[in-house]
Amino acid sequence: MNIERSLKLLVESGKVYFGVDQAKKAAKTKEAKMIVVSKNCPEEAFSGKKYKNVPVYHFKGTSTELGAACGKPFAISALTVIDAGESDILDAGKE
Repeated sequence: MNIERSLKLLVESGKVYFGVDQAKKAAKTKEAKMIVVSKNCPEEAFSGKKYKNVPVYHFKGTSTELGAACGKPFAISALTVIDAGESDILDAGKE
């Protein structure tokens, strides 16, 4: 799986939220299907049992690189998948 291609397709065809606060809210309301976090996102942001039912994928790049992979001109420390659209990103959580 090419994660960068999957992320770009996700942003173009699916429904996502950007940011740690949005991710926490979506996880709390069980709206999140997956959370993608950059390697420089604070680990404590998504630790604990309240996120145990939401897969968290650790993107190997920084928040700037995650933003670029999503085709955005800004840094993204956390991205929440609400609807994967045509992307196969949810398969990344199974690896």
